[in-house]
Amino acid sequence: MSNDLSADRPIYIAKLSGLQALNSTELTISERREAELFYLSHVAKLFSDHPEIKSSDWGRYEKLCRLHGRASEKKLEVTSSALRSKLISVSRHLSKVA
Repeated sequence: MSNDLSADRPIYIAKLSGLQALNSTELTISERREAELFYLSHVAKLFSDHPEIKSSDWGRYEKLCRLHGRASEKKLEVTSSALRSKLISVSRHLSKVA
C-alpha cells in the first residue's frame, strides 16, 4: 500500500467486504466490483513476481477468485487500466468577490 488513500482505495474496498463508505463517500456496486477485480490483478501480479507468496496470505483473494473467476494476466491488466482511467483529480480555486 502506498499510504495514498486515492491510490489505495480499491485495495481497502476489496479487502473489507462489509465496507459501505470510505472517506465520506458511499460505495456503489460497480465500484466494489471494479475494486475487487483490481485487487485480483494486483495480487496475481505479486504471485507472478514472487512465487514464494501463498494465496492464503492475501485474505479475500481466494473468495474473490471464486466470486469473479480467475482471469488470465492479460485480462486482469486490462481491468486495472480501466479502473485507473476512471480516476479523476479535482482542484479547487477560490477567488475573492468584491
